[in-house]
Amino acid sequence: MVADAIPYSDYIIAYSNYIIGLIITGVIVHVSTSLVLRSWQQRASLEFLVTLIGYIVYIVINTFISNTSRDVFLIKAGIAFIAWLYLVKKIYGDDISWEQAFAIALFITLFISGASLILPVFFRI
Repeated sequence: MVADAIPYSDYIIAYSNYIIGLIITGVIVHVSTSLVLRSWQQRASLEFLVTLIGYIVYIVINTFISNTSRDVFLIKAGIAFIAWLYLVKKIYGDDISWEQAFAIALFITLFISGASLILPVFFRI
């Protein structure tokens, strides 16, 4: 038996945090898309694709920039906004304008940044 082995419960907690984060991101993407694109017929597959790829980008950004100071938080939010803007416009394509993609990316970035500040306080994620 190895003394430095990590208990399986730690792995379960870590993976459940990723799943909870993915669900929260999906809800935020759906609400943001619904607010901006009221007349556009929403396709759940595109929302799921935006959510999945965007969440992977979010994990990569948080992995490489793990400092929690306020200045670094703003830099991470700026990088995330640019990533969301590009991602939303490329996935939705010609169905939306750059202004609509900007609004969606702005809503997503604000909501996710707020959730990443508030949720760890309540859930100790």
